[in-house]
Amino acid sequence: MLTELHLENFKSWRELDMQLGRVTGLFGTNSSGKSSILQFLLMLKQTLRHRNKKCLLIKKN
Repeated sequence: MLTELHLENFKSWRELDMQLGRVTGLFGTNSSGKSSILQFLLMLKQTLRHRNKKCLLIKKN
């Protein structure tokens, strides 16, 4: 289980340090970067499950 998340220069986030629990809610105003966090987690999951471990999968959009 992930307990911490650290992002640098990902989409709208210059830097983000976030503690994660068993259940973590994302709240904020429109365009505050909530979807970017979810997109990063999906990219991380896809990268870890990809057969070629040297390949980083990047979400287009």
